[in-house]
Amino acid sequence: MKRKSPGNAGQVVRRRAYQDPVDREEAALTRRYKACIRCRMQGIKCFPNPRDHTRPCITCELANPKLWVLPCVRYKLTDASLFRLGPTEDFLKSKRWAGRQIKELSTWQSADIKVVELTQDHGNTRIRIPVRKFKPIPGDILFYRWKISSGERTYVCPPYAVTHVEKVGAELRRHIYDTTAVHVESIVNSNNTILVETFRIAMKSVASTRVQDVQIRNLIKDTLDLWVASRLIEKPWRICGDETLGMKPDDDPESGYFGRIPVTPIMDLQIDQLVIQMIVKPLGKSILTCLEQQTKRSKHSNWFATYLCFFILLHNYEVATSHDREFAELHRLKDRYSNYPLLEGFHSGAKTILAYFHYRSKGGIPFMLDWADGVAVKMAETTEEQTEYLRKLVDMVQVSGNEFLRLKESDVYEEDLYFGSQLFEKSWQPSRTL
Repeated sequence: MKRKSPGNAGQVVRRRAYQDPVDREEAALTRRYKACIRCRMQGIKCFPNPRDHTRPCITCELANPKLWVLPCVRYKLTDASLFRLGPTEDFLKSKRWAGRQIKELSTWQSADIKVVELTQDHGNTRIRIPVRKFKPIPGDILFYRWKISSGERTYVCPPYAVTHVEKVGAELRRHIYDTTAVHVESIVNSNNTILVETFRIAMKSVASTRVQDVQIRNLIKDTLDLWVASRLIEKPWRICGDETLGMKPDDDPESGYFGRIPVTPIMDLQIDQLVIQMIVKPLGKSILTCLEQQTKRSKHSNWFATYLCFFILLHNYEVATSHDREFAELHRLKDRYSNYPLLEGFHSGAKTILAYFHYRSKGGIPFMLDWADGVAVKMAETTEEQTEYLRKLVDMVQVSGNEFLRLKESDVYEEDLYFGSQLFEKSWQPSRTL
């Protein structure tokens, strides 16, 4: 392995190979199975059990911590899957951009540009998109198909596609940035006080000048933006303005598009991929890298921000799982969910986040503290509003203990707080999911 020499800038030196065959074998096992969170965070060597790598590593087994023991798990936060990368093969609308970033089409049928107004019906949020007629190529899908009680139906669309994709990507970024509060109010379950209050304090923390660390405020804002952007690649867009591209509302009561004018399949794919490639992927990488750094630093003053970010990311998994189930029902699929490999990745990501948080917080100890006590407040450096939120949260967590246990023991992964409630456990252990 090559690395830069600390004494000679730019000079690359080769690390000496392990001389002892036992050391080489242990290093190979660590590379193969990864270091566990505890060893990685403490910067110590992790030796996976050579007989059974699913058991705690040798380092953890020999340790004798006096406080709560984190499960020895080999998750890596920056590897967590936060969002889907596109449609499955069965629902792919075109193979023009297979695995690649969306580029401007070159097969235009007309130079005439029309501007359509789109919405997902989250509050009164709308976005204006320029489109042009294009020349279809083999593999381009120009219709929607769905199953009904008597067979199948289709809704045919004219061949329109998004143009000026770079500008549209920038407009989508602006849309996300400007509509966070509207999306939260529209989507977050108003009957769940913990959800409502947590998103409320997250948005207040972003706007508060009392949170002096700008990097922390930006981290929370980025996480909220990721949550909003993830919703843009779930619910279908519909045309809501005067320009309808010659289409009329679908009149089939059994259709998922009933009473609406959907965007064309190619437009839907383009918007989906613009959000994923230009917004969600860079945001997700930045957020996870920053959260891993904050976890390693283990500063008391950053604990509350990391808690908010982890909570929002876990709720993102819950909403995404709910959407996947609704998608399966809409298309009358035989299985409960439409994309099991995707959800397996999501649930692994949720366990990764929970493991990191519990390592950082020594279990759910912060949710058992007396936040009316000035000592806890001084250590965490929370604002008055954040402290008041924590006081209320401690009470709500105590009252909801049995409900949280029921959730974890169930398989209702799409229910609010299925993952989020596990942040509050005193001695967390991973649950069995997909």
